[in-house]
Amino acid sequence: MTAEDTGSPCSVLVVASQPLVAQDIALTLLDQLPQARIITAASMAAGFDAIDALASLEMALVEAEEAAFADAPLWHALAAKGAMVCLIGPRSSLLWPTLPIPFTTKELVLALKTISPGQNWPEHGRTKCGV
Repeated sequence: MTAEDTGSPCSVLVVASQPLVAQDIALTLLDQLPQARIITAASMAAGFDAIDALASLEMALVEAEEAAFADAPLWHALAAKGAMVCLIGPRSSLLWPTLPIPFTTKELVLALKTISPGQNWPEHGRTKCGV
């Protein structure tokens, strides 16, 4: 899926290999961030393609292992756009917050509240998403 930058106050990328997981995350995000534009992709490569046309991206939740993500073109694109990142997966990460699989709605909402500016979001406060 590609996305055009329509000037939405908040854009979020969700990369999940299972469509039901992506849909669950997207619906929960919309409950918490009704103004958000949610972009979903089934792989990191598809996510990279989907955000190419965006001038900025506030957040990304990406199903990936830390080592694979750190070397991925998607990570570099997200960093260039100033996106905060939360990995989705069974193992915690030293570099990024991690949403465990399986997760509950409560854990997802908590992850949204605990994604904090780090090396990939220097010197920023709250995002346009309100996080």
